[in-house]
Amino acid sequence: MGIGYPWTTTVTPISSSSAMLFFSIGSGVAARSGSGSRRTPWSAALLGIPSLLAAYLGNWQLERRQWKMRLLEERREQLLAEPIDLFAVDELPPEYSRVTLTGTYDHAKAAFVGPRGRPSSAGVTEQSYLVVTPLTSADGKRTALVNRGWVPLSWRTDPEERRVGEPSGQVTVVGVVRHGERAGQFVPPNDLEACTWYYVNTAELAQAAGRDADTPLVEAILAADAPTVVKPPSAMEVLGGRARSLPAVPDVVPLPKTLDELCSFSVMPRDHTNYAATWLTLSAATAALAVKAVRGTMRRA
Repeated sequence: MGIGYPWTTTVTPISSSSAMLFFSIGSGVAARSGSGSRRTPWSAALLGIPSLLAAYLGNWQLERRQWKMRLLEERREQLLAEPIDLFAVDELPPEYSRVTLTGTYDHAKAAFVGPRGRPSSAGVTEQSYLVVTPLTSADGKRTALVNRGWVPLSWRTDPEERRVGEPSGQVTVVGVVRHGERAGQFVPPNDLEACTWYYVNTAELAQAAGRDADTPLVEAILAADAPTVVKPPSAMEVLGGRARSLPAVPDVVPLPKTLDELCSFSVMPRDHTNYAATWLTLSAATAALAVKAVRGTMRRA
């Protein structure tokens, strides 16, 4: 089973507006240098600084691209390796290692983290929760927290609706080891007293479920044979040329991530290539402006 590289991106580390501002500054300096003021060769040479800086940033993005490709390859190897029986080993495998675990869910201790956006068959983002449920081995000696995936918002308040997605008895889960999430700058802290969860903090979730703080967290993986429905590409996918065909959205609840989604970063190698091309183009443009300004200074000298 292969893992393709997703085309969607969500984070732009250096925006196009920043690049254009940089170009405007460089061109403005070059324009002022040619306005008739007398400059020394040294001051004229300073006009090359914007070009050098842009070239440095372009090269840095190319280095980031190579680094990201290595990370992707390492993660692919982990995700495609034979799964480890988590309850049969004493030491927790590295993050993103594939594991299996068999046991019984304690649905009474399930935690709903969010709200979170998830893709829908309509091609838009729906608000939902992530449901994290303790799973205990048959002998009762081992427990893991399982992030089972996205569920509708109504699951938190409607026990009847969520009952259809709560398997009873022994189940076997295939997933990957995770270390939880870091809270963003604007994410409020979790409220253990009210059982309100904004991000996945493994130790806090384990404490609320009456488990040890070092209880491992496993993120379930969507089964390859899960039923799917076709969704149209989003506007951004069409405009960005990233939609080759109609993607399919799994029609299951809870909805775990796929292997492709787990093998994805917010900024992919292709994005680093685009950023590098932007900066190197700006480097060439500002270099041309600097050369023009220097020649004008030399003619007036």
